[in-house]
Amino acid sequence: MRKTLILLIIMILILQPFHVEAVGFEPGTPRAVSIGLPAGDTQGLNLSWINDPLLEEYINNSYQGSGLSYHVNIYIRKGTKILIKDLYYSYDQLQKGSDSRISVTVTLDELGSDETKIDFMSTSYSARVRYIQAMNDILGSYYLADSFSASASLGLIYPYNYASSWAIEELDKAMEYGFITPRISTNMRDIISREEFSEMMVSLYESATGIEAEYSEATFTDTDDPQISKAASLGIITGYDDGTFRPANPISRQDIALIIFRTLKLIIPEINSYYQPRDTGEQIQPYAYDAVMFLVHNGIMKGDAKGALNPLDHTTREQAALLTLRAYEQFK
Repeated sequence: MRKTLILLIIMILILQPFHVEAVGFEPGTPRAVSIGLPAGDTQGLNLSWINDPLLEEYINNSYQGSGLSYHVNIYIRKGTKILIKDLYYSYDQLQKGSDSRISVTVTLDELGSDETKIDFMSTSYSARVRYIQAMNDILGSYYLADSFSASASLGLIYPYNYASSWAIEELDKAMEYGFITPRISTNMRDIISREEFSEMMVSLYESATGIEAEYSEATFTDTDDPQISKAASLGIITGYDDGTFRPANPISRQDIALIIFRTLKLIIPEINSYYQPRDTGEQIQPYAYDAVMFLVHNGIMKGDAKGALNPLDHTTREQAALLTLRAYEQFK
């Protein structure tokens, strides 16, 4: 009888529904982020923002509100020198103003900067914020992060932001050629989408030929973006069988190689498409193999530190801009 009772209790516990906080974590993103100088003689940055109303509702739930923190991402650029700092604050560590703004002062020491003072004449300062929730449920202990806010900047304004230091020299050239468009310039380390890369390829075609690509109406059922329509009219991109293009989806490296290859063949119909085959041991799809090998053969696409091409990986905006730049300079 006792064993039966124990087994019954265990079964009840197993069948009891678990509360998974991940489903309820929808706090939105911080709004109206601003960056400025702190009051007094403190050398640093004062960051402030307004909480999304969804977060206030989230905080009011005592169970879900526990473990909430703020991730502040700061990007400082002075020429080719870049400092990126990630700071984390609990809700109680932040200052709450009467105007509903949340703020925090970050000193130069906290930033890890070797500068002795803020210099707006030669340095760019940018910041963005997101919410992070510590989770503890049937899945174990982990963290969930929501999307970053739009960034706020102060000081010297560069034509593109949040770039990696190793990419600056080539990105400056890509900017001159028009490959870095306004829609991607705010964060060069974000993953590039299908629509963003389509626009980049249209810029490559127009820069190389001096011909403005033609626009056609309603190429796809889920977008009327003129840059996508231009790319489709040129024949360098295609959609899905259901008539959609899915513009916000990311794009793999092998698909980027294929689209660059198509664009180069359109620009230079007589292009020598020879390449030396290479066994990479990676899963390059047959439809993209020629394109990937052509770009590798011509020094346009390069592997990572271990030589891997990673054909199925997604590509950042800055990586896509560098691939486009190298293709242009190799065959212009």
